[in-house]
Order: sequence, then structure tokens, then C-alpha cells
Amino acid sequence: MSLAVRSWSLMVLAALISSAVALADGVTIPQLALGGGYEGILIVQNRTGAAWAGRAQLKRGNDQDWDSPWSLNGEAQPGEAGFQLQLAAGETKKYVIGGDPSARAGYLVLAGDGALDSDDLMISFFYNFSGASDGLQDSTGVSVLPPGNRFAFPVEKKGTVDTGYAFAPHGVLEKFQISVQLFDADGELVETRVLEFEGHLAEFFSQRFGISGDFVGHIVLQADESLFLTVLRLESQAGGKFQLTSTPPQSRLQLLSPDLHPGGAVAARFACDGEDLSPALTWSAGPPGTESWTLIMEDPDAPGATWVHWIVFDIDPGIRMMLEGTVPVGAKLGRQDFGRNGWGGPCPPPGPAHRYFFKLYALDSKLDLPAGASREQVEQAMQGHILGLTHLMGYYQRP
Repeated sequence: MSLAVRSWSLMVLAALISSAVALADGVTIPQLALGGGYEGILIVQNRTGAAWAGRAQLKRGNDQDWDSPWSLNGEAQPGEAGFQLQLAAGETKKYVIGGDPSARAGYLVLAGDGALDSDDLMISFFYNFSGASDGLQDSTGVSVLPPGNRFAFPVEKKGTVDTGYAFAPHGVLEKFQISVQLFDADGELVETRVLEFEGHLAEFFSQRFGISGDFVGHIVLQADESLFLTVLRLESQAGGKFQLTSTPPQSRLQLLSPDLHPGGAVAARFACDGEDLSPALTWSAGPPGTESWTLIMEDPDAPGATWVHWIVFDIDPGIRMMLEGTVPVGAKLGRQDFGRNGWGGPCPPPGPAHRYFFKLYALDSKLDLPAGASREQVEQAMQGHILGLTHLMGYYQRP
């Protein structure tokens, strides 16, 4: 991928594609990116019957002044990075904010000269590509989630495809930590990076984790404070073009069990040495568009190859839990490696403890498969339909 493409795409990673907010005493547009061929479009509508005046200020990092060249409505702006807004009663104005060839991220703060009611002013903000008309095909659907402190999202690095993300603080300007966990396609933790968050950040996951070859997996992001998150998938194309599509993260997608603490021991009653029951499970709501759930439990430490213990698919999207020893009405059971449909508890040979992964997939459709389908059939049917993935892992050692 060329440096020019990375410069443009990193700018877009920090872009809030569209936003409409009501202004009271002031408002912050959390993700401002200028330069690299893009410009920000600010539209302000005065809904009142009186004139309104205020000021827009460009900022970066933790409440620092913008220190890069910028322009307003096509004219270079010397000195302070800010401008006055004056609107007559009922007037709407458009302001075009640009930068130099280098992409830089920050935020925009708007404040009125006097206090306003929440419905007095409406602000819209979006981005425009100002380079060659065929240089970017932008099919972004969802650019930024509501603020939160825990997210999960899929990532991919393969050939001309890469996944990027951008952070912006929400209401906090002090430093805080962000844990970024990278999991592979089998749900195994690859690496954890702890970031000291000091302002806006846009990057590719492959750069953060040093991924050079092909990789498919997901990231779980946990922050000490609430933040905004944008996730985009970039694909370079012939002739210098590149395609951007959104990869909506799943906010707080979690799989939990009252019978198993994450990373803890699986109780003997769930194993072949005990009652051989499936544990109770509960999970959060799925991403928008979730039409079914699939659950797979497996042992990657089994001799020879990963051993599949449980496959449940076509779980109704409204279901949020399974009781101990049961599956939801209407769900289908796949054929596990013990040769039967249904649960087969941990049953490792004597020796070191094995890991057992409960993997929950949010899908945009049901699977066109009969009961008794194999793991290979289920995984093949899920391709192209996975909206989200989370997992719960526990250990079991045969007595």
C-alpha cells in the first residue's frame, strides 16, 4: 500500500462522516481530520428569530491549539486556528475547512457568544474528497459508534485489504489507558497492547501489532474512559483507486456464564467425569442486523487436532441465554467429534489442563443446514455472514 493511500485512509479513519447536533452553550465535533485531499464541511442553521454569533476553534490532542496550515472556504488562514460565525435569524451557512497535503486529526469546538436553548442552532458536519474524482469510492455506512469503553470488531489483513480504526475522547482530556487485545480466527489471544491515550489516534491494526502476512481475527478494546470509535476496512484497487467500507464494531458484545469465570476452571459436573451437562450461558445484544446466533465449543489442545464438543446454530436473534443442560427452542444441534448431536463435555487425557473455548457468532442470516451438520459445514455456511464474534474460555484438567 502506498504512503499516499495510507495518508488518505488514515484521515478517513478519523472522519465522522455525518453528524447533526443541537448546540446549547457549546458543542465539540469529536473527530476532525484535515488534509490529504479531504476537507470538512460545517453547516450551521440558526433556528431562532434573532441574530446569532459564535466562534469555531480547531483543536488537537488534549485541548492543544491546532498548529498546522489550514484554510477556510478556500482561503489560507494565517495565525490563530479559529473563525467567527454570524447568522441572521433563520439563516443557514456552510463553512469549508481544509488543510495541507498531510493528514492530521483533531476536533472542532463551537461556542456561542451567549447562552442558547438546545433547539436554537443545528449543526451538521461531514467530509468531502477534494482530489481526483475517481480516486476514492466511499461506501461507508456506519462511521462511528455512540461513545463507550468496551468494543469488539473484526479485523483483516490480506493482500490489498487492511483494517483501521480511530479513537476520539468523549468528555475526558486527561491521559487514560486502553487495552487492545488481538484474537486470531480460532479465538485465541495473540497479543495485548496497552496504550496511553493522550488524544486522537488513527492507525491500522497491522501496524500496531506488526502483522505482515495474511491475518483474520478480531479485536476487543477496553478503555478506562468513554471514547468514540471508528472502524474502516480499506481495499486497494487497480489504477490507484481504493475502496472504503465500514466495519461496525459491536459495542459491549460479551459472552458470560454464572458457572465459569473467564480464564477459570470448568467445573467437573460439566465434564465427562461428572454429569456431562452444558453450562448456563448469557450474552449481550448483537450488532444491528443480527438474524441468528451460532455457538461452538472446542478444545484446541486435544491430541492431533482441535476437538469439537458442541455446535448449536440457528439460535433465534432475540435469545440472550441458555440454561444449564438445555438449548433454546428452535435451535439446531450440529454433530460434534464424539459422533453425536448435542453437548459433549471436557474429557481430556490425563496430563496438563486443556483450554475450552465457547465461541459465539452473530450472523446476518440463518444457516441453510439440517441438524447434525459438521463444524466444516457450519463454518462454510457462516462465511460472509459474520457480524460479530466473542468467546469465553475456561480450563479443565482430568483428575
